[in-house]
Amino acid sequence: MNKLFILIASLGVFAASGAIKKAPDDRPVPEKKSETPRGEPESGRLLEDLLNNLLGGGDRKLDAKLNSHYRELLEGHKPGAEAVSAATYSVRDGKKAGKPIAFATGVNAAGWLITKASEVKNAGQLQVEIRKEWVDAKVVRSWEEHDLALIKADAADIVTAKWAAAPSPGVGTFITAAGPAGREPVAIGVVSVAARSIRAKGRGFLGVQIETDDKGLKVGRLLSEGAAKAAGIKEQDRIVELDGAKPESVFGFTKSISSKNAGEKVRLKLQRGEALIDMEVSLGDLGSRNDEVGRGSQRADRMNSMGSTVSKRKGDFASVIQTDFPLDAAECGGPVTDLDGNVVGIVIARSGRIETLVLPSDVISTVLKDVDFTK
Repeated sequence: MNKLFILIASLGVFAASGAIKKAPDDRPVPEKKSETPRGEPESGRLLEDLLNNLLGGGDRKLDAKLNSHYRELLEGHKPGAEAVSAATYSVRDGKKAGKPIAFATGVNAAGWLITKASEVKNAGQLQVEIRKEWVDAKVVRSWEEHDLALIKADAADIVTAKWAAAPSPGVGTFITAAGPAGREPVAIGVVSVAARSIRAKGRGFLGVQIETDDKGLKVGRLLSEGAAKAAGIKEQDRIVELDGAKPESVFGFTKSISSKNAGEKVRLKLQRGEALIDMEVSLGDLGSRNDEVGRGSQRADRMNSMGSTVSKRKGDFASVIQTDFPLDAAECGGPVTDLDGNVVGIVIARSGRIETLVLPSDVISTVLKDVDFTK
């Protein structure tokens, strides 16, 4: 009984966020077998893992209840997603024929689509599945700040998405990641964080790890090529002031630094032993930091990869909406709709275990505005 109570409570958390997938033992049998077999994405096992951990194994009765709950949620999301599923396409590398490497969204009937650039740029033979046939395609243009690629497929009269004219959806809005025609939506969820920039390049970077104790903030570690070491800051230096003000927390100090531009100068007052030291430091560029920073977050990366595959590029975007979609990296590039079927963007990155990023429609409309589809 206690396990059942825990299960119901845990399911409530999943349902509240909208991030829920059907249990794996009750998959509907398709009317016609797909010509290109597609395995269940790793993200589809999230709920199964939850059941196994709580119950010590599968329970078909509980699975059936979970599937019933999933179906109820799905029914509310289906109409919006189905309206654009025909404009959602699978992309693969023909040299490694097998599971698709991304989704793509139709933007012009003459065979033009957009997708996630970093997932397709190294494909030996880029192909798009259109009307159940794999046709050759090529990357024509890309926008690095959005990790967005424009591809031209050898096809005509493809279905295209119509971008929502309204502002980007706010926090708590229910949204759906569409799948290709004939498939159910790949994920349902909510907007977790409204549209914002998460660019690293050009942001200020000091190159220190800050620690705190009962005496305040101090420098715990210096990065070997950071601005702090170059300026003469030493480990165990205490931070008395930043730009004339006493920093109250590690978060506040870090936020102040990252809000500045690379190359901008900050004034620091440090205490080293009994001496007070005033110095001016020119900040480095967060976007060009070396691998030493990345090694400090390897454990977080391993945690983020549990239950699904994260994207090759999972951050550093000019403008994205954060969601709780539980999908796989190979399901990026497809359209996202609200409950009314408005296309509010495309999935651009699986960035963490419970974080997926969406490129907003207004950004997409802007970058496509100067594209000449007649060439």
